[in-house]
Amino acid sequence: MSSETGFHPRPIAEEAATRLLVKAPNWLGDVVMSLPALWAVRSHFPHMHLGVLVREELASFFSATPWVDAVIAYRRGKGRFDFSSRWRLIRQVRAQRWNIGLILPRSFESALWFYLARVPIRIGVTAQARSALLTHALHVDLKRPDRHLTSSYLELVASSLGCPAPSSPPPLSVPATFTTFQVPSPYVILAPGAAYGPAKQWPAPHWQALARKFLALGVQVALVGTNSERPLCQEVAAGLGPRCHVLAGETTLPQLMALLVHSLAYVGNDSGATHLAAALGVPTVALFGSTNPVRTAPHGARCTVLYDPPVCSPCLQRTCRFGHYECLHRITPERVLTALEQITELPPALR
Repeated sequence: MSSETGFHPRPIAEEAATRLLVKAPNWLGDVVMSLPALWAVRSHFPHMHLGVLVREELASFFSATPWVDAVIAYRRGKGRFDFSSRWRLIRQVRAQRWNIGLILPRSFESALWFYLARVPIRIGVTAQARSALLTHALHVDLKRPDRHLTSSYLELVASSLGCPAPSSPPPLSVPATFTTFQVPSPYVILAPGAAYGPAKQWPAPHWQALARKFLALGVQVALVGTNSERPLCQEVAAGLGPRCHVLAGETTLPQLMALLVHSLAYVGNDSGATHLAAALGVPTVALFGSTNPVRTAPHGARCTVLYDPPVCSPCLQRTCRFGHYECLHRITPERVLTALEQITELPPALR
């Protein structure tokens, strides 16, 4: 029997892995960080039918992963006890007869769905007193501060499915049909917001100063984010003229991906969009404040992280308990430009 201490059973035989459904994480950044584990599964079981169960607002991301065979999108219910929508989802999963469930989130609820859907093999980490719902409950600490979350996901699939770490990053391809927003090239993308809170957000005056430097050199600026981040983007864009485009709240996830792949560079806070930009190979500068880049830095061939922590960081708080946000103020616009120079060709006047 499994327990909350977990165990590492013998990896599942290849002949048993015919239909595997992955419960994806609930946030875009975590989804991107889980991709190497999904790619490890795909590479190890090339003939297996691989599906993903994911929140509706993130489902379109998997249009960039043609190596995933099926996507089941679900809408978050109106409340924790929205039984009707959850039961419809469980019945849908049960009807599709998946024989393995790989449950990446730590929540009790996600394990319960697969248990009620009668998925025969249910793999996940020991957490939330849910081990009795799993057939393979592994003691992999997804919150370990000294190890990247991607490495933890890879350990989970290696221990349970025998999948070695892939030798290449997961391929992503953005369909040309996603390109519906036209921003004159060359342009950079700036993402000033962070849903987590102010302790992840570089100061608005710094964003504006950075945007001015690009605009002065003839480089257009696109400010992206969610609809709730639109006021922040408008604050950054104030007085910068028509070559600074406020697109926050206007782009779908596929449209954002298309904008990213055609951009000169991207700068963002520790956010899902930043992970996405790095994974797509866009020259990316990620700005970290209260959070821990050892655990959640974006991965990409042309990505660099700026992190200049005072003694209180990483505090992992949404707001600064001291009120100074020094971890973010220490990072200057000039340092961002210098970091970009090291990973991509910038217009000559910037050098």
